[in-house]
This record gives sequence, C-alpha cells and structure tokens, in this order.
Amino acid sequence: YANQESKPSVAAAVLLCLLPHAVCVPYLQVSLLSSPMTLHGMEVVSTLIKEYGKAIPGEFLRLYINHCIDCCLQADGKFAQSRKARLLCVFLLNLVANGVFDSSLAAEVYPFCLRFRL
Repeated sequence: YANQESKPSVAAAVLLCLLPHAVCVPYLQVSLLSSPMTLHGMEVVSTLIKEYGKAIPGEFLRLYINHCIDCCLQADGKFAQSRKARLLCVFLLNLVANGVFDSSLAAEVYPFCLRFRL
C-alpha cells in the first residue's frame, strides 16, 4: 500500500512485471482491496488495465469496483462521497475506453449510479 501511495508509477511497473505470474493476483487482492480508495491506487489499477486489458482477472476487477463503491458509501459527508463517486466514475470510464467493462460489471455499477444519480 505504501508504495502505491508514494510512487504509483513504480508500483505499477512492479505489478506489470509480476502480472504474467500467478504471484500477482493474490498481491492485487491483498494490497489494493484492503487499502482505502485513493487516486494513486486507481492510477496503479488503470496502468495495469492499459497494459494488459482483459488479461486482468475479471474477479479482481469486480472485487475492486465493489470495494470502491463501498468506500464511496462509507465516506464521511456528502462532499467526500461526491468526490469519491466522481473518482470512481472516471475509473469506470477508463474501463469502458479500454474495452474491459462488460455486462457482468454493469450489474455491480447500476445501483451505484442510481444512488449517486450519475
């Protein structure tokens, strides 16, 4: 978590090297799903998506999106919720632009969109 916050480009480069190996998936799940939703964390995941696209495990993406939605819902105050929701929307648009967003993810996102009227 510390590396992704202080040096997201370094964290992404390390993960890009590890992604073809089985060791990366557990690391993704532990480090990114247990940390708070941040811009730097999303930068790391976005970099992985740009480089590997559909090679990123769909289950990880689903869990990561759910984690981000939960972070939005648990944010203190309307301003913090709105800020996190906008950040998540940009991330989701990135998934669409990279051809990674599919109908299985839509079921996760639809209630979020209704909740935040997006």
